[in-house]
Amino acid sequence: PGTYVYMIDTVEFCPAVFSTFTILENTLADVGEDNNLFVCPGAVQVNLLDYLGGTPEAGGTWFNTNNQTFNGQFDPSVMPAGEYRYRILGAVPCPNQESSVFVSFTNEISAGIGEDHLACLNEVPNFNLNNSLDGSQTLGGLWLNESGTQIDAIIPADLSMNGDYTYLVTAVGCDDESTLVNVFFEA
Repeated sequence: PGTYVYMIDTVEFCPAVFSTFTILENTLADVGEDNNLFVCPGAVQVNLLDYLGGTPEAGGTWFNTNNQTFNGQFDPSVMPAGEYRYRILGAVPCPNQESSVFVSFTNEISAGIGEDHLACLNEVPNFNLNNSLDGSQTLGGLWLNESGTQIDAIIPADLSMNGDYTYLVTAVGCDDESTLVNVFFEA
């Protein structure tokens, strides 16, 4: 990016000719990441932008389950469950970017019961933390490492990954639910 000058000075007895042009570099918009939103009875209106994963930029357009634009405020008393899409138009030549919040109504949420996991390093190259839950959990929760940072459910089988992991399920209008899993790999 920047401003550049192009000069032609090869014609004898003629003055040089100059032309200036500017190159702009457009970047992809950050619309965040797809995420699930669980809503319990009696929940209040929420801003869906707050429920996209990552760090979405404001200023995009929200589309409801009927593909109509709306202000991004989800009112559970009058709006249905389903996919709510967020789009930011791309600046040429960048494409439009889009992410979604998948809204589900639920009477309760559960993080399930976590089970500790002990494994040898040579068993598998990766370990799926979801396999440490008993199956009663509400799907779509988040995995957090010991420092509280969100991580993928699949972690490498490595000594550096030993520790406690928390499965967290949140819902608008319900108390958060979490369960702890201890993973220990040995050589």
